[in-house]
Amino acid sequence: MYQMDNDLREHLHKCDASLKKHLSQATGHDQEVTVLLQRKTDLDMTLCAALDQYMIDCGAAIVKELPIIDAVVLRVPLSALGPLASNHAVHRLHLDRTMHALLDTASPTIGTTPEWSKGLTGKNVTIAILDTGIYPHPDLITPTNRIVAFYDTIQGKTEPYDDNGHGTHVAGCAAGSGISSNGKYRGPAYEASLVGVKVLDASGQGSVSDIIDGIQWCIQNKDKYGIRILSLSLGGRATESYKEDPLCQALEKAWAAGLTVFVAAGNEGPSAGTIGTPAIDPVLITVGATDDKYTVGSEDDTIASFSSRGPTIDGLVKPDIVTPGVNIIALRSPGSTLDNAYPQRRVDEHYFSLSGTSMATPICAGAAALLLQAKPEATPDEIKTALLNGAKDLFHAPNNAGKGYVDLEGALQLLGQDGSQPPTSPAPPRTVVAYSPDIAELLWEELIQAKKSIEVEVPTLTDIQTITALASAAERGVQVRVLLDTSQAANLETARYLEAKGIAIEAFNSGNGQIGQLHTAIAIFDRTRVLLGSGSWTYNGFYVAREHALITDDPQVTSPVIAMWEDDWELAQKTSRSNAYAVFS
Repeated sequence: MYQMDNDLREHLHKCDASLKKHLSQATGHDQEVTVLLQRKTDLDMTLCAALDQYMIDCGAAIVKELPIIDAVVLRVPLSALGPLASNHAVHRLHLDRTMHALLDTASPTIGTTPEWSKGLTGKNVTIAILDTGIYPHPDLITPTNRIVAFYDTIQGKTEPYDDNGHGTHVAGCAAGSGISSNGKYRGPAYEASLVGVKVLDASGQGSVSDIIDGIQWCIQNKDKYGIRILSLSLGGRATESYKEDPLCQALEKAWAAGLTVFVAAGNEGPSAGTIGTPAIDPVLITVGATDDKYTVGSEDDTIASFSSRGPTIDGLVKPDIVTPGVNIIALRSPGSTLDNAYPQRRVDEHYFSLSGTSMATPICAGAAALLLQAKPEATPDEIKTALLNGAKDLFHAPNNAGKGYVDLEGALQLLGQDGSQPPTSPAPPRTVVAYSPDIAELLWEELIQAKKSIEVEVPTLTDIQTITALASAAERGVQVRVLLDTSQAANLETARYLEAKGIAIEAFNSGNGQIGQLHTAIAIFDRTRVLLGSGSWTYNGFYVAREHALITDDPQVTSPVIAMWEDDWELAQKTSRSNAYAVFS
């Protein structure tokens, strides 16, 4: 009978929810489990090497490295989890969970037919399909082979194949040419190039570590094959915040590397709160499904009953957008698992009918390929903004349909690529107020969305998520400056860590009498948005019991706050830092 040892019990907070559940069902100490061990991000090469040796000494077998999330995949006996969790260099342990695989009237519904007359076909844009593989279907290889690369994390094969059939169907939803049907069953980006990344097996299942391996490969090879888009019609139940989810972390790295990521919302609807992972991540584009009733017009369309609904496990609105996902006819992979199991779904010789947010997601990815063809320099953020703000909100139900239906005409107009000028009327100022515990969510979203600069003035900075977000922002080229009160002992380690990441720290010592006690938290994002916070600390004898914060882009607020920030920064620079440096040294 398995009994948790004291080391593991004391450090159980380092284990994710799935691993905790696995431990509760374990039967013996010698039972083995595969985990993703995330190292702390500030380890140097010597400490990393020491940790690797420690893993081996604990009886762990190293399966593969996942540097994209500072992780290593281990096969380890349960008895070794305690020693591993207690190691100071270990940030978190995740169970290597199993994820699952989740067009004739579909393509015109999103408005592609008018765009084809403008010459938008997805040409010179590459979409990576992370799924069960990709079969060399005539609609993908005739007259030119558009499968430009194939990577297999399951069996290591080098030639494209699909033993399940799901990935081939997904590829057709995005980029099938329809050559075998005289153009009838054609995807929106029918001249786009494709990369098949096999991360799910013949049964449509795959481990988180294999999926991350595939994402990592795409980032490494994005320039070689021109990859601009990732489409993932897969997922699993969300058991923890996206901030701690390793799959979400990996996909955010892909987004930061310039890849626009589309993920399926899931097929667990119609109940609320059924969005799966990685669709819970606010950075990624989460796609839900509609039922188009076999008509081109959208007037009779409804949200598919199976399409997962928000809010997410973090309380965020999802999905972001919807496209058709019911009885979508796309490419068939002969002899595959799905082909053999559902022969009644075959359409003619070359096609197959399937339903799910799995189908809706690549249709949206195909639409994005047209946008990128129209504006090759567009960033993932620009593509997301164009798709969401250009959508037709037919449903007025954000947690069912997000911003609404994909509409290419509207998206192209927002990109300024339809021959007209994009809208120039300024959006009204936006102010959002949050109370504890929602402040952290508000701050985190702004940190990961900042593009040019982040400036922070705060009495105490010890939250690991915020610190990590600041470091990640600096790594992706965002200028980060922090005004930190180093008379607070808790801030000293933070200052050391952030300075090592190349972040400008202006040490502030409220104990020397030269500058008064900081009484508010200020964060400035891209010089356009400011966050003002009030924490539960004492100022002039007044105790603020309830934490609250607001984020606003109203220039009447941002301008004086930025001016105050500059004054504080200049004043801090004039103040002696000798006390702070004495502690640092």
